[in-house]
Amino acid sequence: MKLKVLSVSLCVLALSTAVMAADMSEAQFKNWMSSITLDGLKFYEIEKDGSKLQASFVNPAAPHIGPRMVVMSPLPEFLDYQKMLDNPSMRMGPTQGFTYKGLRVVVVDTQSEIGMLVAVEAKAINKTITVSFPSKTAQASIEAGLGRIGIADKK
Repeated sequence: MKLKVLSVSLCVLALSTAVMAADMSEAQFKNWMSSITLDGLKFYEIEKDGSKLQASFVNPAAPHIGPRMVVMSPLPEFLDYQKMLDNPSMRMGPTQGFTYKGLRVVVVDTQSEIGMLVAVEAKAINKTITVSFPSKTAQASIEAGLGRIGIADKK
């Protein structure tokens, strides 16, 4: 009897978690991205690549300078970043993990023109959000950037 109650309780808990995770649509992502700026860069466009959506932010006065990116991809892609954190042989460059306002974050410095990729596990919207930052950006600056973007508000 206790086993049945426990299994029913676990099923209800799993169902409530699944219901709470609302999948963010392309229109919602575009609306979110068009409402923010990244370090003074303005939203430029959304590109779709399969199940990924990539928002570009550019400096209107100097569009030839590389854009900053925010990518929304399926939640399981966060595991790829987590694997880099857990397995040093998979790393492209310095990698660290931390928690930001209850969200798991993995930071990979690619040590290239791409800069740093900051992957955030946003379970509440059922997505992985990856934000680009300049190389060697300090954790405090990354957290401030994530705060300005409003990722924690989406959890």
